[in-house]
Amino acid sequence: MTAVGALVAAWAAYKSASTAQTVHSRGIFRDVLNSATTGIGEMERIDELIEQMKRGISDLQRLGGLPDKRMIARAEEKQQEMFALANEAAQLLGDPLQLRKKSADDLMQELTKMEGFLSQARQIRDSLEKQVSAIQAEIPFPRQR
Repeated sequence: MTAVGALVAAWAAYKSASTAQTVHSRGIFRDVLNSATTGIGEMERIDELIEQMKRGISDLQRLGGLPDKRMIARAEEKQQEMFALANEAAQLLGDPLQLRKKSADDLMQELTKMEGFLSQARQIRDSLEKQVSAIQAEIPFPRQR
């Protein structure tokens, strides 16, 4: 009888550990998808900010200002560096079943990569927002009559 009890206890412990691992993997899976989705959203915002920067510099030039044209080149360079990670994030989102099949360790590697992508994208977005604000502050407002 004691052997049966020990066997049942061992099986219950195994089942509990297996369930905990599954719950943990689902949480990591969800975090990978969230980071990838948010990172892609940040990349879209970066694209918008670069376009705003181009318009602002064009307006400054038209009004006789001397903006630093290299800002656009530097922003586009950073954007290009991020494209590879953005494409990888899009692939993860495009095939979540493939991601679901990965082990917890592989999911953690993907999560680390996507969190790094998201962090970089946010830093670039923050920098671009400041640059766009500075450019817009230099554009004189038309006078009211």
